[in-house]
Amino acid sequence: MSGRRVAIIGAGVSGLAAGSYLQACGFSTEIYEMASIAGGVSVSWRRDGYVFDGATNWLPGSSAALNLHGILAEVIDFSKLDIIEFDEFARIELLDGTIFRVWKDCDLLEREMLRISPHDRAVIRAFTGAVRKIRTFSLPVWKTQELYTPSDLFRLFRDHWRLLFFVLSWRGATIDKFFSRLKSERLRTCMRMIFPHHGFFSLLALLLPVGWMCMRTTGYPIGGSARFNEVLLERYCLLGGSVRFNRRVRRIIIGSGRAVGLELWDGSTVQADAVLSSADGYETLINMLPEATVPAALRGRFGRLDLYPAMLQISFGVRRTFKGLGNKIILQLRRPIPAGDDPGMSTAIIRLCGFDPTLAPRGCTSVIVTLRTSDEQYWIDLRAKDPQRYASEKKRIAEAVTDELEQRFGNIRTSIDTVDVATPATYVRYTNIWRGSYQGWAPTPAMVGRSLPRRIRGLEGFYLCGQWVESGGGLPRAVLSARNTVQLICRDFKTVFTPPPPTAQVQERRA
Repeated sequence: MSGRRVAIIGAGVSGLAAGSYLQACGFSTEIYEMASIAGGVSVSWRRDGYVFDGATNWLPGSSAALNLHGILAEVIDFSKLDIIEFDEFARIELLDGTIFRVWKDCDLLEREMLRISPHDRAVIRAFTGAVRKIRTFSLPVWKTQELYTPSDLFRLFRDHWRLLFFVLSWRGATIDKFFSRLKSERLRTCMRMIFPHHGFFSLLALLLPVGWMCMRTTGYPIGGSARFNEVLLERYCLLGGSVRFNRRVRRIIIGSGRAVGLELWDGSTVQADAVLSSADGYETLINMLPEATVPAALRGRFGRLDLYPAMLQISFGVRRTFKGLGNKIILQLRRPIPAGDDPGMSTAIIRLCGFDPTLAPRGCTSVIVTLRTSDEQYWIDLRAKDPQRYASEKKRIAEAVTDELEQRFGNIRTSIDTVDVATPATYVRYTNIWRGSYQGWAPTPAMVGRSLPRRIRGLEGFYLCGQWVESGGGLPRAVLSARNTVQLICRDFKTVFTPPPPTAQVQERRA
């Protein structure tokens, strides 16, 4: 298979994982990445001695308590990651003084919910009962469903019928609809704020993460996105792959109904036996491919399906610590912050990153504040059309957030060393992500369990993977998407899919 070359677009998590799988299966790969670093939207950046993490704050499957861990370990050397597990996911603070702790323990979480609203016992126990069931499930991740044989279907129903029934039972209700049954407005607000502005998501998008939290398999890798990407990239390169940074792909070259290479924006071309895109879905399907090759129904999904809400990240380097306050506070803002057609961003996710010594100098803390926005286009258009006003708007947002932090913590304004503001336009600038939606398709009831095609009928040698193929986002799903797509490539090239061997074996072979 050494003569079979696959050109991969995008060195995000899914692209790197796909590269590792392909290398292990005997293909020769090279990844073309528009940015100067790997990671895609899962990245960190440095400012004045501080590191601001733009993505990684928990990793489902971080321990063997969930069988997903075994899949992740195929492309991630966990011996090189220092994983810490918090006792609570977050502390939610309402304007009326209510504090709700989202414990990573189902018994404690149930008691916390009952403390807020003892009169909602039935709804609370329905929720926590579903959470408890999740720890009894393993995930059917051994093979992509496109390749299921009758024996695979038998295995699926024999081994996972309880999970399948659970998904069918819970997928139809949204988070908002389920918690509208609560009598307590305070508890209703708290439960909706665990993942702010995700109320239109399927309830499964809350149940599954909370269930995994209570299994103690959602740890944080010290070093965050930067270290995670470093380990993933090391694994890919050890297997013989390479990445060409600062090489943006302009179009996919088609010859006789087959993807045969890439044309880059610098005018150079790349020949390949197959092309795999893990890059932005809109850019790939709408701009990189000829319109005639992409079915109208597939193109139409970009105007029809719901997306993860875009966000702003306001990061502070602060000369102080925040001991005893937990690692994450989800705060109702005293004054909602308007921007464009968004009447007011009213909830802030505040990460107090003192738990990670790699992110700030001793005695200092990286404080990362996330705001969800319903008008991402405002920021994208503003940066393109009026850079001066764009800069002033970023400053206004930073000032408003600083005021909220000062009110909550005190001793903030005089302790700030540096401030950095990333908007949806920032995500577009560095990753070209469509509409600044950093996790792609939202896991609504209509999208749970669904994916976009990994291949396009009539176009041979072209494949897709990543968050624009799967709904739900997240690091594990990016790895799974890569694994599933590589299985299809192996089938088409009549080779056996073989997961990468342990790092030590690869090093021994190379030696």
